[in-house]
Amino acid sequence: MKSESTLVFTLAVLLISPGAQSGSQERQKPATVALDKLELHNVKAEPVTYLGRAAMRVTDAGPEDLDDAGRFAVVPGSSFQDGTIEVNLSGDTTPDAPPTSRGFVGITFRTSADRSHFECFYLRPKNGRAEDQLQRNHSVQYISIPGFGWQKLRSDSPGKV
Repeated sequence: MKSESTLVFTLAVLLISPGAQSGSQERQKPATVALDKLELHNVKAEPVTYLGRAAMRVTDAGPEDLDDAGRFAVVPGSSFQDGTIEVNLSGDTTPDAPPTSRGFVGITFRTSADRSHFECFYLRPKNGRAEDQLQRNHSVQYISIPGFGWQKLRSDSPGKV
């Protein structure tokens, strides 16, 4: 992931619903996440109104050489394990970002207590509109830290992940 000037993440509404017990399809009322409850790691967060809705903007604030595992916000104290995460995400690059910047916005899950292990599903919004098919192939990505960052997955499966 790139420097602060190249990324803007906007998390409009994050709703977390624990998985139903005993195979039941019953849904629990989702919980919303308050900005002051987030644990920030090399990002900054601010309340905004986005498309007429209360939202939070999470923006990269880490050093340029920071790896994949170093930029995120955590909802602390959650006992969430398996279930459904519903989120309205919008992501874009900052106005001063180079044209080659693609932007990243995603959700990590199965995050360890020490934050050293997690899985992440993320979108690269500008790739979805790229002329190049290989870039479009990289519009939606998955990583598992440690051991399976995007660099490893890309080298093991070029053109696919």
